[in-house]
Amino acid sequence: MRSLIPLFIALWLSVALLLPGTTAPISAATASPRVALEATSVAADPYLLIEALDKSDKKMLAETTPAKILKAVTKGAPVERPEPGTREEKITGADGRQATMWVRVPSGRIKKYGLLIMLHGYGGNGKQLLTVAYGKFATHNGYIIVGPEAMKPLAGKSNPDLPPTILGEPTRHWWTYRSDGLVMAIVDQLSERYPIDRNRIVLSGMSMGGWGTWNLGMRFPDRFSAIIPFAGGLSMRDYGTESLDDEYSHLIDNLKWLPSYSVHGDQDNIVPTRFSQLLAKELKERKYDHFYDEITGASHYLDFDENGPMMKRVIKWLSPRKRILHPPEVIHAVISEDHPRQHWLRIDARSDDSKPAKIHGKLARGNRIDIESENVDAITVFIDDKLLRERSSITVTHNGETVHKGKVKESIEALIESWRGRRDPDLLHTRMITIDADVEEDKKGE
Repeated sequence: MRSLIPLFIALWLSVALLLPGTTAPISAATASPRVALEATSVAADPYLLIEALDKSDKKMLAETTPAKILKAVTKGAPVERPEPGTREEKITGADGRQATMWVRVPSGRIKKYGLLIMLHGYGGNGKQLLTVAYGKFATHNGYIIVGPEAMKPLAGKSNPDLPPTILGEPTRHWWTYRSDGLVMAIVDQLSERYPIDRNRIVLSGMSMGGWGTWNLGMRFPDRFSAIIPFAGGLSMRDYGTESLDDEYSHLIDNLKWLPSYSVHGDQDNIVPTRFSQLLAKELKERKYDHFYDEITGASHYLDFDENGPMMKRVIKWLSPRKRILHPPEVIHAVISEDHPRQHWLRIDARSDDSKPAKIHGKLARGNRIDIESENVDAITVFIDDKLLRERSSITVTHNGETVHKGKVKESIEALIESWRGRRDPDLLHTRMITIDADVEEDKKGE
């Protein structure tokens, strides 16, 4: 009887999707077709395992082994097949804000969809570029396009560089750069609801959406396969200087494994062209995968026609891009507690919370990881079994000192911690090492 349950769910969903008026708002509670099942075994039910990971329910997870949990969650739970077409839906971020988003699903037999999130400009809306900029590309390559509508940031959670007025008027809306905002909710919730290929999630945006694209990509680079900002910048504070913002510029290092393609018109009189030029210069100096396309004679309002030369170049560059999932080296800088992790490294505490922190981890011979850090008190290393012999002895050095040498046991805690803030089976790990850098400094001084 148990084996018939997934079939029953699939049949129920196929009927529900054919009924008129069944499109429900997407929220944290309704993001997936999860059904309350009376499971005889937690290990056999990915729905329950995902729910237990979401709730950090150690008791339920302890009913099976970390290896079995990883296998079940990686395999995934049954999901909906999205109905082709364009429609308006609602989405709620973890911060509680609900917004409208426009969703365009291509037709055809598609096993797994790519996901392309397009962020609109100031004064715009989510539908403007939904079918224009990437419509043909999405159809030919099996991408769902989502155009969310920006909202005014919550009090106390605004971006530090966001001015109270823009163009002489009170700021109406903006793209929040936080993990609990709408953009990250789209990645998490649609990946759970539909058969999304998490290694083909693209973030793009125009003007205000360009700022959002740069900043979300820099803070959460392991969530996307590519970013494409048009006529954007790094920080609004750059309007008052001739250089990049001292605080935000630390984040540029984080793009080592996230390919980027930026576009700007050389006659832009709203967002200065130098914003993109300065970012391109920094990325070129680091030898990162970045292409800068400056359009001669173009103003702020670019031509997004897919048959035009600009979008043809963009799409040619984008087509082969997939997420780099197991990098042998990770560089990650933080300017707040909201974006502490990249791939298999996480900053758990800064020595001085008022200053940026940076961590640089690199695989070395002998099943070893060498880590250097600045302004960091505590670190977590998630053991990536594609990079290390996870069952053998592992050595970790931090700022030249050996801080771990030996085998690392599987644990429920490692699963919970690697799931937290990601909800991504490809970034889920059964082993982790925690490092108290503050204790190391104390020992040096003794």
